[in-house]
Amino acid sequence: MLHRREEHGLLVVVGVLAHEALAVVVYKEERAVESAEGLRMRAQETVGRNYDLARLHREFVRSAYP
Repeated sequence: MLHRREEHGLLVVVGVLAHEALAVVVYKEERAVESAEGLRMRAQETVGRNYDLARLHREFVRSAYP
């Protein structure tokens, strides 16, 4: 059987470990969100470039084959 002081110490240790585990989970979630935002931005840039290339291609075809 643990004494009260030992119980308190054990609860403190468990609390600190739980806090650290939660901090790791939050950090990983933040990194995932940052990665998702970066992917979204790159996708938008790619769509924009593809749109520009399609427009240039249409202009080329129109000028080459009037």
